[in-house]
Amino acid sequence: MLSRLKIEFTTDNQSFSFRKSSNMHGLLMQILSSEYCEKLHSMQPVPCSQYLDLGEKKFWIITGLTDEAYHNVVEPVLNIRDSEFQLDDGSSLKFVSRELKLGSKKEIVERFYDTSSEPDRSVTLEFLTPASFKSASRYVNLPDMRLLYQSWMNRFTAASDMEMFDAGTLQQLTDSTVITAYRLRSEYFPLEQVRIPGFTGRMTFRINGPATMIRYARMLAEFGEYSGVGIKTFLGMGAVRMVQHGGGASGGKTGHQEQGRE
Repeated sequence: MLSRLKIEFTTDNQSFSFRKSSNMHGLLMQILSSEYCEKLHSMQPVPCSQYLDLGEKKFWIITGLTDEAYHNVVEPVLNIRDSEFQLDDGSSLKFVSRELKLGSKKEIVERFYDTSSEPDRSVTLEFLTPASFKSASRYVNLPDMRLLYQSWMNRFTAASDMEMFDAGTLQQLTDSTVITAYRLRSEYFPLEQVRIPGFTGRMTFRINGPATMIRYARMLAEFGEYSGVGIKTFLGMGAVRMVQHGGGASGGKTGHQEQGRE
């Protein structure tokens, strides 16, 4: 099961930004059971993510990549009776509404096998929070397609009983993909006493391989809306949204919605 919990909230902090993501992580750790928090610390990659989507309205997004993550991470936040919270930096916030969307990895894979139409060769991604990769013990704060695909393949494998990582396929994907447009900016993500270099913005890439390769890349990108990409997605980094050309963001079916829970 794939799950995404979208929580609209208000806060008394007028300068609230994605830099509060680690504080939201701290709030999440207070809500979850201590036993599962211990388990999460030992899991790599973590089968869930959380991030802030801030605009005219403020949203806290929590995702789960497995049934276990849904029951132990998403569901406790969905069902908690409290609606007002104090963060460890002194900020207070109040949940306004909670909306749950359920999907499945099976549906994403079925779209990969659907050959009834020609897939769009271009994929546009919005990096909603700073994304960064780690390679050779160094941070990579540019959109490296090999690292991006590798991140998704590893997370898909960890969240399912399917082996998605294959060195040959990764090389083919990387060789077949060209970044055709981008509007990116460097952005640091604060974490305790460290500032991790990352990037946000929008990027379009084109897959020049056969239809099977295009569908595979699109499948990974769709999964990435739940998993995030790169490092420290459970702390608020690497949130991505796949944008449909000529329209809005992509998304799966809504399995269940709960509006205005108090």
